[in-house]
Amino acid sequence: MEKNLSRWMLELGVLSALPPETVRQYAPEDLLRQDEALAVLKKPESHTDPEIFSALCTLGGDKLRASPVVTDSAGEGERLFAMVWRRAAAEYREPGKSLFTACFGARRTRRWHPLGNAVYYSLRPAETGSFELNECRKYTFRDGVWREQSYDRSHFDKKKLPGLLHEAERRLRAYLGTGRTLKERPEEAWAAPFVEAVLEEDRRAKREAARAKVTIHFDDLERIRSDAALTRESLLTEEELGETESMTAPLPEASASAPPSAEPKKTGPLDAQQRELLAMLLRGESVTERIRAERGMPTVIADAINEALFDDLGDSAVECDGEDITLVEDYREDVEEILGGYINERT
Repeated sequence: MEKNLSRWMLELGVLSALPPETVRQYAPEDLLRQDEALAVLKKPESHTDPEIFSALCTLGGDKLRASPVVTDSAGEGERLFAMVWRRAAAEYREPGKSLFTACFGARRTRRWHPLGNAVYYSLRPAETGSFELNECRKYTFRDGVWREQSYDRSHFDKKKLPGLLHEAERRLRAYLGTGRTLKERPEEAWAAPFVEAVLEEDRRAKREAARAKVTIHFDDLERIRSDAALTRESLLTEEELGETESMTAPLPEASASAPPSAEPKKTGPLDAQQRELLAMLLRGESVTERIRAERGMPTVIADAINEALFDDLGDSAVECDGEDITLVEDYREDVEEILGGYINERT
């Protein structure tokens, strides 16, 4: 009787044309939960990660909540599962079908018989019209017949969504280092590219977050040096001032005539040659002829640049195939920031 009562209240609300928000208060809870989950997965770009994950649990099985990917990751697992659905929904390709349609089919129309098993008499005949309960369920009355448009669970694909979730969990367990290894299933290989794309996106985001963002204001550095020099002079005694002047006196001509060092002058982590080569790469220019003219070795120069920038990037900024040096595009913005205004000054 409880099931009948809940269903009757929904149907009586539709027949009486009550406001949809009022009818939803008395409709069967499992029916509304299914419709809400379908609406979320149909338009994932309009919903949050927790909403998408909850919808996946409703339609794919609540055992997903007990996965070690979720229980051992403090919310990270839920976010990654939601990202997998977003990515797959956006990129899935099958003739005439989206991922949503492949999983849940299309909204179907069938005859609807309200207030079954109840003694009911309508004092006022129903009028032609429609009643939309929510995004996924609609009722229409025409030519003396009621019809319901909804997603029928009996037409859901029983392998599509579970396959996506299983492959996602298998790879997420390995990525997060949690839980036992799940067995790979060949029929779920279609889902692997979507999961891997999400993992690569997450790795990139974590590298960006871990990379220190430091902005150097050279005007401020010059002011700090000037202030420090004035403070130092004010603290020196006359005798110390004399010693300082003698220490800073010009060197004899013999010393002045010593050959200059061949070591390039460094600014920050890079020397002048490295900065010039990076600036050329940022402008899309080849540095091969420049290095050959200076009788340099491309591999040695590339290694030196990567070593100089490793503390800032934690990775290689340039690549070398033995002759040509190319910029790693993922770090273009970071290299531009390190070089500062050097590029504009040279151009």
